[in-house]
Amino acid sequence: MIKNITSSEFVKAFHDHGRAEAWSNEGLDALYDYVNMVDPDMELDVVGLDCEYCESEVLDIINDYSLDDSDCEDDYDRAELAKEYLRENTSVIAELSNDCIVYCYSF
Repeated sequence: MIKNITSSEFVKAFHDHGRAEAWSNEGLDALYDYVNMVDPDMELDVVGLDCEYCESEVLDIINDYSLDDSDCEDDYDRAELAKEYLRENTSVIAELSNDCIVYCYSF
């Protein structure tokens, strides 16, 4: 039996499982849209999704992956560096309005 859920039910499930702290509502909405597009019949596994996907700020991505930003002149260049790295090494799900990026950890 399959039950389709809405975006708000998806977000609520992350809250109910204690997995919403690291996510913005915009990030969870983007993840919901992506999962729903890729596999609309997928069984919801909040812990699995939270372990496989991440929402991070651009500067955290640069620090977490030890990217060399010495040639970057400004925050725009740093954002482009982080996005380029993630596009080459992960699956970028969404680029959010708050300078955060939702991406898959898998390489």
